[in-house]
Amino acid sequence: MLSTTLASTLGQPIFLIPAVIAGIAIILFALSRTTALWAIIRNTFLQTIRQPLFTILVALLYVLLILGFMLSNWTISPSSEHQDSDQRLMINVSLSTLMTMGLLVAVFSASSVLSREIDDKTALTVISKPIRKGTFVLGKFLGVAGAVTIACYLGTLVMLMLIRHRVLTNASDPTDWPVIVLGGSAIFAGFALAMLGNFLFGWTFTAAATWLQIICMTVAMAVISVIGKGWQPVPFGQGIDPATLKATYALLLVIWLLTAVAIAASTRLGQIGTLMVCIGFAIAGGYHQLFFSAWAGGNTAVKTLGLVMPDTQYFLLMESILRDAVIHPAYLFVLTGYAVLLIGAVLALGIGLFQTRQL
Repeated sequence: MLSTTLASTLGQPIFLIPAVIAGIAIILFALSRTTALWAIIRNTFLQTIRQPLFTILVALLYVLLILGFMLSNWTISPSSEHQDSDQRLMINVSLSTLMTMGLLVAVFSASSVLSREIDDKTALTVISKPIRKGTFVLGKFLGVAGAVTIACYLGTLVMLMLIRHRVLTNASDPTDWPVIVLGGSAIFAGFALAMLGNFLFGWTFTAAATWLQIICMTVAMAVISVIGKGWQPVPFGQGIDPATLKATYALLLVIWLLTAVAIAASTRLGQIGTLMVCIGFAIAGGYHQLFFSAWAGGNTAVKTLGLVMPDTQYFLLMESILRDAVIHPAYLFVLTGYAVLLIGAVLALGIGLFQTRQL
């Protein structure tokens, strides 16, 4: 059903033609400006992960995921199904938390690396060199998207550990000590080593904490994947549903789209304005059918706006997790193409807004 509806949406000429043209133009433009583009991507990425707020949001993501895990044993269902119901609720809450925090990381990162640079006239210094404004905006997007991806990756590792542990519905449920010991140790070791490196070697704490968290959490997850609750060897990835990974990938696509929206909005607006635009975009896209179909009535203007406004509900597969529905790889493939077109269209709009911005 979703695949059919998505295909019909992709077939709408009002969206497809300009999106394809914009996407191809941006790709060709990026290939022609590889050196300058890479420099902007690298500087933007490093600048983003060095922001204290980035580290704070990642740490907050950890806390919210663990808190959601602890509060997920409140579902009401038949006694024979309550354990699975609690587990599905935990996965749903975790995915929603991941999307919300990904949105916040994208907004605040985009504002700090673009809107603030425009206000401080730092962007003027870069643009005055032989670097086009389109390259500048595209590089900012890719740099912020890389940092947002890292935040989502770390959050996903925590979520997968919690899924492996499972919700403790009954007092007799066994505790997954490998997850608690290895996962907790990895989080603590990442921050502790960053503090030590900052004290002894002058490392930038925020950047060091990010890299060390990636290393420690990846190693911990790899070990947990082959060790069972009783510290015995188990087949790799036991206890982790592949459908969750597919839903997480689809969620990452919409987070990249929101990152593009944040970059486009930051070319004209400040931090609060960008946040409001992104929240509005997320709500309008997530409830697209309600706003532009059910409530539109005979309003032609609203229906026309609905043809232009993308329906991001296709990326939110939480309901599929709750219903144990099968997520086909072909659907993810179509969804990826849809996301690429949307991101290309949004970035084209952002570049157009930045072209006419007086620096």
